[in-house]
Amino acid sequence: MKNTTRINIEEYDIKYGPMVMRRCLFLLKDEDIALEAMHDIFVKVLKNENKLKLDYPSSLIYKITTNVCLDIINSKE
Repeated sequence: MKNTTRINIEEYDIKYGPMVMRRCLFLLKDEDIALEAMHDIFVKVLKNENKLKLDYPSSLIYKITTNVCLDIINSKE
């Protein structure tokens, strides 16, 4: 079932931003790159909002965060 409610990205940033930043810092080991990655992550969250379960969006956000960070790491190799 598709989600028809629009997410409030500012609320998501407040609620999930710390989790995203911790994950980015853990994987990327660089605060500047982590901040750039956070921007990309929340853009992807907006693009995938129809896949988010409003009750429990953190699992998809965590997965997007991990994938974005791994893509950044792999692009440096």
